[in-house]
Amino acid sequence: MRKIHHLLFLLMLSMIATDSWSQAYESKKSSVYINILITADKTIYVENDKTDLTKIESKISELLKKVKFQPDREIIVQIYADQTLKMELLTDLSSELYQMNLENMQVRRYLLNTMNFELDGENWLKKIENIPKNQG
Repeated sequence: MRKIHHLLFLLMLSMIATDSWSQAYESKKSSVYINILITADKTIYVENDKTDLTKIESKISELLKKVKFQPDREIIVQIYADQTLKMELLTDLSSELYQMNLENMQVRRYLLNTMNFELDGENWLKKIENIPKNQG
């Protein structure tokens, strides 16, 4: 009888450990997305807030605090930039991002005709959702 209790205890313990591990694994997998828009006139939005290139780092830090960011989560920064912009601006922005020294950061860049899709204001994130994927 004592063996059965011992085995049941070990079984319950292993189930709890497995459940805890799977929850921890799931939290690692969830990514934090940060969206940046650069319009043709070089106006920059981080999410829906108009900002300056020199203030992007603080703006992203602010956003990460709001979502209670954990270091093991991946950060995906999506940069939507007007296709007419010089690559130098995108390089400067990428440089600013990498100076933050965030280990799990991935930067994705998308070139769009922001004027054509009227992506030039605080509601640009809603507008970008309606753009067909093959028309960027």
